[in-house]
This record gives sequence, C-alpha cells and structure tokens, in this order.
Amino acid sequence: MTMNKKSNAAPGAPNGNRSHSRGSNLLGVGQYNERLILQVIRHSGSLPKAEIARNTGLSAQTVSVIINRLLDSKLLRKQPINRIEGRTGQPATPIALNPNGAFSVGVKIGRNSLDVVIVNFSGEVLQQVNHRYDYPDPETVFSEIETRIAELTSAMSPAHRARIVGIGVSAPFMLGGWEQLVDAPREALAHWNSIDIRESVSKNQTLPVWFSNDATAACVA
Repeated sequence: MTMNKKSNAAPGAPNGNRSHSRGSNLLGVGQYNERLILQVIRHSGSLPKAEIARNTGLSAQTVSVIINRLLDSKLLRKQPINRIEGRTGQPATPIALNPNGAFSVGVKIGRNSLDVVIVNFSGEVLQQVNHRYDYPDPETVFSEIETRIAELTSAMSPAHRARIVGIGVSAPFMLGGWEQLVDAPREALAHWNSIDIRESVSKNQTLPVWFSNDATAACVA
C-alpha cells in the first residue's frame, strides 16, 4: 500500500491556479510516483489518465501502469463516464480515490481532552469520540486511547477493519511542563518527561503507530 509518510520533494509544475510536483520516469521511484498520482487525484477530485499524465509530467504508459495497479489494490476507482452530446470518440474515464480503499486512526492528546477518530482514504471523519479531563494524566490517557481505539475499530466491518493502515498520534511537546496552565499536580505531569508517546501507544496495538507534534501535524494536514 502506498501510505509512506515522507518523500523527497520534486520541482513543482503549474496547473491552473495550483502547482503539483513532477514525477519521474526513472526506475526506483515507483512509490514516489504512486503518492504523486494519489495527491493529484485527491486535489482534483477525479481525473482521466491523460490529465493525470499532464499534471505529473509522467508518460502515459507509466501513469496507466500505476493507475491499473492502484485500481487492483482498490485505492482508486473508476467514475461513471460523462458523455457529452455531439462529441465523437471514446470519452475518457475519470479516476477517483476509493474512500473505502484505506482507513486510519487519528489520536490527539490535548491539554484538557483526548480525541480519537477513524478517517477514510478521502479524509472524511467517519467516527469520533472525545474524552474530557482536567489534566492529561499519562496512565489515564493511554488507557483511554486503547479503549477508544478498540471501541471504534470494532464498530467497523471486518473488510474495512482489515484496511486500516495505521494510527497517527499528535500531542504538544513538553506535556510535562504544563502544571500551571492546566492547574495540575506537578508530579502527575512530570511523568510525561520520560515517556515515549509513540512507543506507549504501540504497546497494545498491532497496527503501526506514527507520532508528530500537534502543530506539525496540523500544518501537514
């Protein structure tokens, strides 16, 4: 599945009022080209293969091979053809993201609350729970994360649950230094200074877990 988090940047190319990165037809960059095509489709909603090739700078053959592979893996799907009266020739088939092609779990640890969500491949929030607290006590927070993830994922169909690709966790840096901001006992928050958040969430999960500072995660989103 093409869900890697990072890639090397490529020169941008104008596309109307939006710029997209350019793809490469060299060997060894297949995953980058897949992510690039998914990004272009995500921004545009749906596009025929020829438009995708123009927007990415990839050859029509490269685009066709990648699109077919992503269709087979159910990350993409074909949209109904819009036949325009008076036009001749075979109309192009629009390609769009398959919302059910992949799912992810999102966790946000905040000063006064915890949010856990299930998001589909189109970025839509399907399920969400919010747990309020006076201050983020580590023992309570990690127990609640485990409980809420189990609760939300168990409500999904087995087929959809099998397509969850991972858990993304965000939290502010220096959680242990907020005792005055949240009026919490210093010793209760001091435990955060020695906690690896990603590792702590991973302990009771079979899915891969990624961690990011909340401000960084918001900028990427």
